[in-house]
Amino acid sequence: MSGYGDDSYGSSNRDDSYGSSNRDDSYGSSNRSGNDSYGSSRDNEDSYGSSNKKSYGDDSEETSYGSSNKKSYGDDSEETSYGSSNKKSYGDDSEETSYGSSNKKSYGDDSEETSYGSSKKKSYGDDNENTTSYGSSNTYGSSKKDDEDTYGSSNKKSYGDDSEETSYGSSNKKSYGDDSEETSYGSSNKKSYGDDSEETSYGSSNKKSYGDDNENTTSYGSSNTYGSSKNDDDSYGSKKSYGDDNENTSYGSSNKKSYGDDSENTSYGSSNTYGSSRNDDDSYGSKKSYGDDNETSSYGRSSNRDDY
Repeated sequence: MSGYGDDSYGSSNRDDSYGSSNRDDSYGSSNRSGNDSYGSSRDNEDSYGSSNKKSYGDDSEETSYGSSNKKSYGDDSEETSYGSSNKKSYGDDSEETSYGSSNKKSYGDDSEETSYGSSKKKSYGDDNENTTSYGSSNTYGSSKKDDEDTYGSSNKKSYGDDSEETSYGSSNKKSYGDDSEETSYGSSNKKSYGDDSEETSYGSSNKKSYGDDNENTTSYGSSNTYGSSKNDDDSYGSKKSYGDDNENTSYGSSNKKSYGDDSENTSYGSSNTYGSSRNDDDSYGSKKSYGDDNETSSYGRSSNRDDY
């Protein structure tokens, strides 16, 4: 295990990356912040063939391949995705529209997510949750929570209270003061939350709300554990989060992670956990974060190794 709190195939300071990164992991290399890109990204994000702008006090933003994302954050954030445009204004709430669908989300302490062909919603008080469904959402690559990257997808991680992400072919908007919102391509989701979270998926939906427990669900088509998922454990093709919140994103999808009180995840078409992700664990091509939040990203596939 190498790195501050995580290990990487190459080497990383705090996180792990296939290549090398200082704080985060990226396939290529990432300079500091908390995200990685296939090529390389400087501030906190990366996307293959895209540009990333990251600001981090309490907010962050991300852009994914083939789309551009604009994020402004005080309490508000805004995002646009490829093939669609999203305008977000936020006081405490945020709203988003995606290509071919619109989603409105308002949040007290919860977060919500929608993905094309499926949606995953994760809300976290002290718990983390991971949902994967094939044809619903499958994490092919894997996702990481605090700094996440996936090959061919864009991951945005913001960590104060807000974060936002956009994925290729879909747009994801996350605004977080206490609210967050997301939209997925080809479907619309409306979520309002006090303390719970809800999820809508095009083919199916997974909704997870947690007080102190964490849960992982994978379904093939409907519900089917393709890899497997365990909490506080690693499995091939499963996602693990540890601390308080975590989220997983898969290849060909974008993952948005916000961590203060809210978190969200979106995947294009679907997200399927092909690789695997695990918290407090390292895997080839996976990312581990340790503190309260963690994310895992695997390049095509990740193997869980627990170096704890």
